[in-house]
Amino acid sequence: MTQREELRKKLIGPFAQAAAFDGWTKSMMLSEGQSLGVSAAAVRVAFPGGGAEAFMFWHEHDDAELLREAPNLLADEASTTKRVTLLTQRRLEMLANHGEAHRRGAALLSVPTHLPNMAKLFANMSDNIWHAAGDQSTDMSYYSKRALLGYILKTTSMRIATDGSADWHAFMQRRFGEVMHLGKWASKLPSFGAPLDAFFKKMAARR
Repeated sequence: MTQREELRKKLIGPFAQAAAFDGWTKSMMLSEGQSLGVSAAAVRVAFPGGGAEAFMFWHEHDDAELLREAPNLLADEASTTKRVTLLTQRRLEMLANHGEAHRRGAALLSVPTHLPNMAKLFANMSDNIWHAAGDQSTDMSYYSKRALLGYILKTTSMRIATDGSADWHAFMQRRFGEVMHLGKWASKLPSFGAPLDAFFKKMAARR
């Protein structure tokens, strides 16, 4: 691990805590860095992209934490569907624990120049969950699985950010129900599957 990587990991926890109150701003980052004995120059080197980069790294950090937890979390579960559901719920719980920090970061990424980063955030989150669940698909379903899970992650995270109430669990389950229904419907239409997967592959290539 490089010194820069170590510094990023040192800073990201305090940044997420402070962002709930001050947003993912440069002033917040410099202030938190100073309180930790990190110079302004070092903070800029760690996150040259400012708050947007720090917010993205925060989610990457939590994605990595989920992968570390996955073996214990999934020890007694063989069903891929249930494994994906458990991992998704756990990842969203991690997000909900810092709901205001996520809300402020999502608002930052909602501007047009950062929309590709928002798409990348949920694409990576979805991909990590499928890999942790043991998915080994290499056909076109690889893309549709991740796109549909990305839809669940994004819509539920929006629910958490705007509502913050505990009912996001039920909201997430309803989204899984919608996706399962879509999958059963699409499987009855062979001519529908290939174009859909081709579309998802094209979109994934743009992230």
